[in-house]
Order: sequence, then C-alpha cells, then structure tokens
Amino acid sequence: MIRTNLHRYILPAIAAALLWLQCAGTLMTVNERMLASADSLFYNGDYTNAKRTYAKLRSSFPNTPQAEEAQYKLGYINIYYKNHFGDREEAIKEFNRYQSKYPNGDYIEEVNNWLNIILAITDYEEGYYSSVKTADTLLNRKKDFEKTSDFLKKEYQRCNAARDSLAKELDTIKHKLSAYEEIIDKLHKEP
Repeated sequence: MIRTNLHRYILPAIAAALLWLQCAGTLMTVNERMLASADSLFYNGDYTNAKRTYAKLRSSFPNTPQAEEAQYKLGYINIYYKNHFGDREEAIKEFNRYQSKYPNGDYIEEVNNWLNIILAITDYEEGYYSSVKTADTLLNRKKDFEKTSDFLKKEYQRCNAARDSLAKELDTIKHKLSAYEEIIDKLHKEP
C-alpha cells in the first residue's frame, strides 16, 4: 500500500517539481522582459517608446546587466540610421553616462568607437560648413571684384577719352600759341 501511494502521489510530485525547475530556467525576470520589450520596440521602429522603456529599465533596475545594456542602447538609438528623430548630442550624453557608470562594461569598446565616429562626423561637418561659408564669401568677393573691375574699366576708358580730348585741346592751344608767337615776333621786328 505504501508503494502504491508512492507511485500515486510522490512520483508525480517529484516529476512536477523537476518539470517546474526545468521551466523555471527559461522564465524571464522583470528586467529581462523589460529589455526584451524595449528591444522589440526598437527593432519595430518605435524609437520613442523604446527610449522610454530603456530609460525606465535603467532607473528601475540600475545595478543589473540589463540596465547596462539599456544605457548603451539609449546612446545607440540616438545615432541609429533609421531613427530620423535621433539626436547626436543626446547620444554623446548617453554614451558619456555609460562610460562613467560602466568604465569596464561589456559595451565600453563600442561606446568609445561610437564617440570617436560621432566626433569625426562632427569635425567633418564643421569643416564642410566652414568650407561652404568660405566659398560663399569668396564668391561674394568675386562678384564685388567684378563690379569694381567693371567700374574701373569704364573709368579708365572715360579718363582715356578725357586725356585724348585734353591732348587735342592742348595741341590746339599749342598751335594757337605758336601762331601768336609768330605774330609777336613779326611785331617786334617791324619798325
């Protein structure tokens, strides 16, 4: 009879306990579910809600591996190429926060690489926009030079015309002066 009870109650209880223990290994903690939910939102393009969920995970479970991953992803989501509402400055802030909180973290190398990439892009853009501004300035100076050059050409032509006119007038005056000198010489020679 004891043996029958063993088969009837104890063995199913042991089997149930073993099954529960095996399933318990696959159960997710709240923070793991939260990270999975945020990741799902991210991969489905709902970046705003993904950011909220990552931020909530970070603040609700601050000293967990999931919080560390959420901190990394808060930076990454702001530079993700499909996220048209990403913010490079926000990414820098989140990546810097990761560096200070997790200096030896699992994602530190990626964080450092992303910060270097962002710096390179920012430097490139600054150089590009500075070059565009310089090109615009030079183009405006060229236009001003062309206007000044046209003005000077016209003034040069006007001065040449005035010089030629004055030269003719001077020749006329010299010719008349010569004629007057001849008359004066004749008057002096006459008694």
